[in-house]
Amino acid sequence: MAKKKKFRFYIGTEAERFSSVYSITVHRGNVYLISKSFGGIAKGSFHEGGVCHFGFTDEYWKKNFIGKRYSPSRWRRPTNIAVNRFAPIAFVRFQNNLLKARHSIGSGDAHCVQAPQSAQMMEIILIIASPEISGTEKAFQNQKVLWEQNIKENEKLLVLSQRGPELHRTEDVVSKLNPHRPRYEWTGISEMASGERMEDLNAILATKPKDGEPIILTEITGIKFTKY
Repeated sequence: MAKKKKFRFYIGTEAERFSSVYSITVHRGNVYLISKSFGGIAKGSFHEGGVCHFGFTDEYWKKNFIGKRYSPSRWRRPTNIAVNRFAPIAFVRFQNNLLKARHSIGSGDAHCVQAPQSAQMMEIILIIASPEISGTEKAFQNQKVLWEQNIKENEKLLVLSQRGPELHRTEDVVSKLNPHRPRYEWTGISEMASGERMEDLNAILATKPKDGEPIILTEITGIKFTKY
């Protein structure tokens, strides 16, 4: 049986955790992205044949939305890596203004990624690349390599981090980017009725990518939110 390869990380400091703990797993040519924010509720997977999924798990949907139909986001990632040499498949964004919750550091081997400063964003990038590509490539000179792992004979996974300016104001995220917009979906707030206010929202905002696009996930912790 092929052994799973796993990399765990969180955003914070050595003494305090500001985000969920994320796990990136490589197993039998597939890549899985899981965090406690959507563990058991939603899942992200990038399969060997190119098909990708992100959305609520079947178990969660059937239990909480009896009789309702649901289709997770489904798209195709780039597979012709031999031509383009590398391609991003996912961005996970952590903005200083959206990380309101603070947690103690639990035991384990999770890697600490330094939290963004005021008005900054930390971005974790998952890249599918040809085997000869490394984190020393000129294209990655502004990023830091966190993890490299072979996926199969002709593909590898690079996990990079980079800092940048925050992209969304808090009020933009909790109002304009609401669950009814066609290119976004939320995990963690579907139980709320319209107009209901949630204190200390913990959720992931996910784009719905088209074929060939990377998915973009934005973590939100401890934000007060009204569902529209």
